[in-house]
Amino acid sequence: MSLATDSAAAGRQEWLLCPDGLDLREALPVGQAKRLDTARRVVHHITLRSLGRSRADRWTPVSAALGETLAGSRRAWDAVRAALIGAGVLEVDGRDPARGKRGHYLPGVASLRYRLDGRLAAAPLRPEKTKCALREGEIAAAARDVLRRASGRWLPIHDRLEGWLRQFSVDAAAVERVLAGIKDPVKRRHAERIAIALTYGSEFDRAGIVCEYGRFHSIVTRTPRELRSTLRIGGEPLCEIDVSNCQPLVLGLEASAEFERKRSNESEAKAGKQEGERDGEREGLLRRPGPLSLCCTFSHDCVDRSDVSEFVDICSAGRFYEELADVLSMPFRTASQRRAVKLESMRVIFGKHRPTWPRWAAFADRWPGVASHLAGLKRDDHRHAAHVLQRAESRLMIELACGDMMQRHPDIGILTVHDSILTPMGGLVPAFTAVTGAWRGAGAVPKLKVKRPG
Repeated sequence: MSLATDSAAAGRQEWLLCPDGLDLREALPVGQAKRLDTARRVVHHITLRSLGRSRADRWTPVSAALGETLAGSRRAWDAVRAALIGAGVLEVDGRDPARGKRGHYLPGVASLRYRLDGRLAAAPLRPEKTKCALREGEIAAAARDVLRRASGRWLPIHDRLEGWLRQFSVDAAAVERVLAGIKDPVKRRHAERIAIALTYGSEFDRAGIVCEYGRFHSIVTRTPRELRSTLRIGGEPLCEIDVSNCQPLVLGLEASAEFERKRSNESEAKAGKQEGERDGEREGLLRRPGPLSLCCTFSHDCVDRSDVSEFVDICSAGRFYEELADVLSMPFRTASQRRAVKLESMRVIFGKHRPTWPRWAAFADRWPGVASHLAGLKRDDHRHAAHVLQRAESRLMIELACGDMMQRHPDIGILTVHDSILTPMGGLVPAFTAVTGAWRGAGAVPKLKVKRPG
């Protein structure tokens, strides 16, 4: 695979990505041939946003406002969308009159979602030169603004992170070496698609998105770990600082904080009752305190914090998965065995709450306080647990750690991948200090794994 080494100029969209083997001129009806450029933009956008996702989760929401921006008008968007769906280029997840299903489409709340047909979703990508880079840049900038307005809570730190996204480059020789070292053909094809997007993507294709749960998403967060070693800032390779056991540790800290809130509520209620009794003695009326706050998710019979503190200590030391393997009686020696344990941990923490499931019972028996808190998070919707932990992780890593870096060392470039930070070697110590400080303020000092370039 040959990779270009020159990056697109600022404000210009030099290239659009298209699955190899797809000829949009054949996909469009004769009457829609004039909208070829619009179709290329739509395919480029959906292709780019779906990279790095599994087939089941490859849907990309496209609002009416975004569609109109890409196409130039609502009429053009409706025509191109219908043509691409009719030609089997795109699939849509929404209203399906034939089956009476609505999918994820909720007018005014959730947009229709699209993805490439299965045969195209895994096809190699080819970059196609745009006819007018400046005009395409203007459209891409407008589309980025639409996405920004629909994004989650956008903070000044996100502007700074997006600024560094526009400045990283890709080492073509390093990409070739990495791809040659990937033996699994499926993983290699996926890495090749990401490499093409990294190399030919414009500044608009590198725009960040903040989801409703606070996570900062970008082309870098969708890049496989092997390919991150090919990224450069100012021509320098990047080291990566990764928080070990990040999500379990956040869970432990959340449980610990919830325990403290419960104890505080009980102390306040007790103090209020004692004061009420004294007032009642003076006034001849016994006052009863109101009910305790329901913000607490701990069971009333689970007030011992020792297992929660132990859980936090285990996660801080980076030993959660080893301990969980022992709890679940699973082997933890080979790489495949370790992956299996991590998969089970995701089912326990993020899956549906099943009190009678043996895995859950073993987890709850080992860490009852943490399990009680987790069950409370899942009470109405099991997905709420992931949302809470993602928000907390984003606050620690983006708002606090990256915020501190930007304030103290604004000239040091950083890229983020949720629970890790990539920075040149000159930024290693400041970034390490910033991450440690952010987590220490939350009550833990996590084990940080550092991967140096080379």
